[in-house]
Amino acid sequence: MAKPQKGDQVRATTYMLISLVLAGVVASGCGGGGRRVVQNGEELSINQDKFLKAVELQRKEDYFKALKAWDEVIKDEPRYGLAHFNKALCYDRINYVAEAMGEYELARKYDPKN
Repeated sequence: MAKPQKGDQVRATTYMLISLVLAGVVASGCGGGGRRVVQNGEELSINQDKFLKAVELQRKEDYFKALKAWDEVIKDEPRYGLAHFNKALCYDRINYVAEAMGEYELARKYDPKN
């Protein structure tokens, strides 16, 4: 596997920070497992516990487990662009380029403004 370039590392770190901030937005004020988020003017129901688990695994750079965790989030809400985006980042980090591109396309399809 090729060593990531400095620009790749900066980009991945930036995206991870954005994800963690968004995780805080999803988690704020929510004591249960579910949370409603708005994406493109549409309300989606996201399981907060699954979302936070996926973010934590990704933050720990446990990308294979994070991919499975993002699958669980996506299974509950297939139109959630942020989940597809984070799944793409995981694929990027393990150099699965084709899979990453597919997830980036889904993220753009479901959440074109972000």
